[in-house]
Amino acid sequence: MVPALMVKDRLLVNKLAYDLGTPERGDIALFENQQGEEDPLIKRVVGLPGDALELRNGELHVNGNPLEEPYVERDPCKPGYPKTCSFGPVTVPGDHYFMMGDNRTNSLDSRFFGPVPEDDVIGEALVRFWPPGRAGGLSKSAGQHDSFGVSQLVSKHVRCGSLSHSPIRRLHRRDAARRNRAGLKGRKLTG
Repeated sequence: MVPALMVKDRLLVNKLAYDLGTPERGDIALFENQQGEEDPLIKRVVGLPGDALELRNGELHVNGNPLEEPYVERDPCKPGYPKTCSFGPVTVPGDHYFMMGDNRTNSLDSRFFGPVPEDDVIGEALVRFWPPGRAGGLSKSAGQHDSFGVSQLVSKHVRCGSLSHSPIRRLHRRDAARRNRAGLKGRKLTG
């Protein structure tokens, strides 16, 4: 995710963000590792359910239109590196999201393991708190921090009025799916 995120950056992740809403294009999302490894992955949401994605000469096209991505590490197309110059077209299935890293030539992402099921998305990265010199909110439009513009990002997830039951049901479905994958049918997850 260089340059938006660097090795050893420490983040606050809003795990309720996608229980109260859905991922949006440009979000930096934490999700279950799709290759079965223990540590989750963090990538940018570039494709929503139903989107048609294609990589042409290193430029991402969504539904036939080039996507403006100021956060992408320059030189996204390197001949000889798989799936960096061209990929697709691929259509994102319902209840799935297409995730890609900002450093496209060095990113293991949905181009390799496929779209990520909604139930595997853990939360949205909101704030970098370490190192102190880079602390601040994470911007959707640029790879740099926004100098503590956190209130604007957090307010996106604050909703007035009553909550419907759908976020609660989504939590239960997601937890049930995780228990089934872990072979813990019927048991509650702790932690």
